[in-house]
Amino acid sequence: MILPNVATFSNYGGPKINDSPIADPQTDEDADERNDYVEDISGMTQTAVRAWRRFVGHGTTPTEPASNGHGAVWGNTAALLPACTRSSTGIYVVTWPTTVTDATGTVRTVSIRGVGLPNVEGSTLFHTSATVTSANSITVRIYNTSNSLNDAVGATINVFAW
Repeated sequence: MILPNVATFSNYGGPKINDSPIADPQTDEDADERNDYVEDISGMTQTAVRAWRRFVGHGTTPTEPASNGHGAVWGNTAALLPACTRSSTGIYVVTWPTTVTDATGTVRTVSIRGVGLPNVEGSTLFHTSATVTSANSITVRIYNTSNSLNDAVGATINVFAW
């Protein structure tokens, strides 16, 4: 796995060609078909969401939602839970691990390239913005309808990193 970093077609061995005609398409893989899906996969590493985090707004310390708090291409175990802190009114920082170990045992450096539109769940209107503030963290700002920073206490906040 190359994620959470980006990959190119050549990272996966580049184009392949068949050594001989495909005898049985049930057991043999055609090189052209493989090239197509490998190109698709490498392209998705450029744009796909790498990780997401949900937390509940709070006046001092954000809390965990009842379920589905986080997920990432590198896993969603408790050990990989990104930290979430409140730095001041309406400003939260989500921090993923600096490195992660993929399924092959390779240690990969987390490198967040961008942030998807954060949002606040519920019927109360909030405006949000977010900024990648380091290779493994995103700062989220939440505003009420008066454009004042607001903690969105009790509301679930969603952040997507790519």
